[in-house]
Amino acid sequence: MARSPFTKKSSSKQSPRQGQPRPKLSNDTESLQARAARRRRFDISHITFEVNNRASNGKFQRSLSYLAEKFEHHQTLLKQLLFGAEIYYAKRHVTYQTQQNAYYGIEDFVKFLNSEKGPEQKKISTVADIDFQTTRNFSAYLLERFSGRTSNRKIYSSLKHAVSALQEKYKDEPSIGKKIEWSLTPRTSDTPSESYSDQIFNRLLEASFTDIKYVMKLMTDYQKLISDSSFDLPSKLKITKDGIVNRNTREQSNSIILLAGKKTFPGWPLYTSFDEASQITSNEWMKSLPVKDVKRQVSRAIASMRVQCVNSDISKKNQVATDFEVGKIAYIAHDFFTTQTLYPFILFVQLNTGWNQETVLSLTDDFETHVAEDLVDPDQYVLIYGTKNRTETAQAHRSNKVHPYSVYNVLRFVSERVRAHKESPHFRTGFLWQVVIQKNLWNKYGSLITEIDAKNCGAASRVFLSRHSITLDGDAKSPAIESRRLRTTWETKRKEQGLSIGEISPMMGHANLETTVTYYDSDSGCTSLRNKSLRKLQNQWTEDFTNYGVRLATSIALSDLRNATNLANASRVKSRLVNELKLVDEQQIIHLLSPQGQTFIVACLDSKKPSWEGHERFVSESKRCSFFNRCCMCRQAVIFREALPFIARRVDDLIRLKSRLNVIEWTSNYGDELAAWEQILNQWNPQEQVLDAKVLAKNDVYALPLTMRGSNE
Repeated sequence: MARSPFTKKSSSKQSPRQGQPRPKLSNDTESLQARAARRRRFDISHITFEVNNRASNGKFQRSLSYLAEKFEHHQTLLKQLLFGAEIYYAKRHVTYQTQQNAYYGIEDFVKFLNSEKGPEQKKISTVADIDFQTTRNFSAYLLERFSGRTSNRKIYSSLKHAVSALQEKYKDEPSIGKKIEWSLTPRTSDTPSESYSDQIFNRLLEASFTDIKYVMKLMTDYQKLISDSSFDLPSKLKITKDGIVNRNTREQSNSIILLAGKKTFPGWPLYTSFDEASQITSNEWMKSLPVKDVKRQVSRAIASMRVQCVNSDISKKNQVATDFEVGKIAYIAHDFFTTQTLYPFILFVQLNTGWNQETVLSLTDDFETHVAEDLVDPDQYVLIYGTKNRTETAQAHRSNKVHPYSVYNVLRFVSERVRAHKESPHFRTGFLWQVVIQKNLWNKYGSLITEIDAKNCGAASRVFLSRHSITLDGDAKSPAIESRRLRTTWETKRKEQGLSIGEISPMMGHANLETTVTYYDSDSGCTSLRNKSLRKLQNQWTEDFTNYGVRLATSIALSDLRNATNLANASRVKSRLVNELKLVDEQQIIHLLSPQGQTFIVACLDSKKPSWEGHERFVSESKRCSFFNRCCMCRQAVIFREALPFIARRVDDLIRLKSRLNVIEWTSNYGDELAAWEQILNQWNPQEQVLDAKVLAKNDVYALPLTMRGSNE
């Protein structure tokens, strides 16, 4: 048949609706509003569990009735997700495979909610109940349940599209809720997070520490420099392309530029308006000034400035200084943080705390509000708290407050330098991790200062790795440091130190042990470590049980021992006790009866030679140990019958304290102590004496101070 003029159609066959008049719709205000209201009304009554869609390369059919019958409590959610998929794909000409991924995603999600991996503490009944943690757990479920399946990424994204389509169109519907943030899509590799090798971990720690020391010195020296009021600006500044002024050294040239800039442009850029800050030192502004104008010369000097740092790789014989910051941002970096000067601090905190990136970035500029007193050793340590916002949980880290480069002092330095400019009109109140961005981006974002987020960290980490010549394992052309792999590495390092997975899990901020085991304790690094640990345990199994720390004097009471010293059978009593406690001689028994041999609960053979784990960090050599809460784990301690009511009361007090404190704080300060006291009560013979002690312990006369610390001598 001949083709119609001006058309590509080869047939003149009309569609069934051609030639028929369109239905007339009223366009009055009331009718328009009524139709708009119908479109906004959320209605899933028409949704069935039978999917029959047209695809670009065929017809897609799928029945989800079996899922609705098996999980009746999720029928509403299932209909909502099917409606969301219908909305998202309604106007899209997609393939059969895309349709299949979309409905597989809905099936897998409902199965996930009803599996052992599903949320335990939150009921997901409608789309409104889905939150960030749910999406993250679902992503991990796909990774573990269908390991190696390359379609995980597409299935996850399809579910995200369906939910997002609903939340965009029906955001005011209570059962749908507002749009949420989703976790990262499962990667194509679909493998659990692997820890970094020891070599990479050590290089990251070394490089971040090198940068931190350099930046701290850079900013501290600048404060000393600008306090010098005797500086006279040279009449002429001869500047090379490398930023060298008047043939001086790099350090001298930077000092001249900093002082000249401070004198010529006081308050720039942090204490000037946005428009003024953008104008000063701009190319257009410089061209408007005479060639010999001092402001023009100083602007040229600032633009040529360089901040350089030596590569941290000590294995290199000829270390070359690399550019940290260049140009105007290098000038600003002396007084306020930039992305490159601040990122090493973030990485350092991640490496030392094991916190995820979200928790580190949750710290505010008022850092001291995140710090609490350490109950074990308040003179040497503090507890630092961060927040895991998506799960509304706190994470704690115990840090030395004396060491100049501890996490506490590093964070305090950042807080002090940031808050030094809290009067600036550009200051971001409430953010610890804030930086001045490159000058050419000020107008684009309408701001000089921005807070660091995950995207900034990824880009900054690539520059950091390049500057220090660190090569990560993997096939990516330009890899970034992965926060999750840092956490896995931290977990592996803690296990190398002897901590159990049960102790590590709350330190990582996990609500249950299974999360840690599944996603951070399943990599090759941990597998190798477990094999080494098994061999070590096999060799030390007997020794661990025969060398139990504290000594139990079950055959004689302390009062009987005192009375026996004045009786004829004193020598026989002492000899029996020497054998039972495996003492050196009877002289040690005399010491036990002396005031120096008594503590809150136990008797002590030699308080200057404690043996509890970690004592060398807290008790100086030749000083008496006053950490009486560690007596239950010390070889110098002797438990007599009289101590049993005190021990029973201490156990009850520690158990009650557990419900009042954060689980991390309680575990780090009291977990091992409670386990040791309970083991003493379990090993005591006869057990009738323990039962009597538990009855006596109800009397407040047996209550002990919380910290159980004595005076230092």
